[in-house]
Amino acid sequence: MSNSILGLTIYQAFNTFCFTDVERELYDEPFVAGMDKIIEDVLTRKGLLKENGMYHILISEKEFPGCDGVLNREEYEHDGAWYSIKTLRDYETEKGWLCPATLKFFSSFPEKIYFQLKYAGERFVSTKAQI
Repeated sequence: MSNSILGLTIYQAFNTFCFTDVERELYDEPFVAGMDKIIEDVLTRKGLLKENGMYHILISEKEFPGCDGVLNREEYEHDGAWYSIKTLRDYETEKGWLCPATLKFFSSFPEKIYFQLKYAGERFVSTKAQI
């Protein structure tokens, strides 16, 4: 039996939010096409957004205590899926795209993805040039 709540550590790199999952052979996998904006908005709303911050994100197809929101699948495009989320003003929604890497975590693109974001600490960023 696999876990019903999955966890990732996300961080800011390349002007977006990314994650690395060595077990699934995903390195600096970016959140793009609006999903980065959704993450930023939730972190800002919670007062957690920090320069060089790292964050834990919990995701599940089932609602769980303390979740921050739910992404609702809208449509498929480019081997990925578009999801929407209601903003603080219930009559507006934001949309973001999840890429095919999502299928390394779920057997198909879930109808709903519940999530929770937490601050995990500061990410070390080297200021020395790489030779």
